[in-house]
Amino acid sequence: MKVYEFGADTAPVILLLPGTCCHWKSNFGQVIPLLQRDFRVLCVSYDGFDETESTEFPTMLAETEKIEAYIRKNCGGHIRAAYGCSLGGSFVGLLACYPYKWAQLVKSIIEQGV
Repeated sequence: MKVYEFGADTAPVILLLPGTCCHWKSNFGQVIPLLQRDFRVLCVSYDGFDETESTEFPTMLAETEKIEAYIRKNCGGHIRAAYGCSLGGSFVGLLACYPYKWAQLVKSIIEQGV
C-alpha cells in the first residue's frame, strides 16, 4: 500500500480512498489540487492497485490495518475527514467501526457507495 500526500504538513488531514480497481489519480486527480490549498490530502493506493509496486491485494481487514497504522504513525492518530468512493466507502465504514476506535480519531466521515 502506498499513500500519496499533497498539501502542507501542518494543514488538517483529509483521507481519500478510491474505488475498486480504480487508480487514485483517476478517482481524485481533479480534486486534489483544489483540496491541497487548505488541507493535507492523503490518497491511498491499495496493495495490488499501484503500478509502482509488485503487491497483491490482501484482505479488507489487512488493508484497513495498514491504513490505520499509517494514520497513527504519520498523522498523530488524527485526521479531519475520510472520503471513500465505492470500495473506498467500504474502507471508511471499516475504519469507523474498527477495533482501534477510529470513530474517536476522525472528526468527519463521508462515505459514498455505488
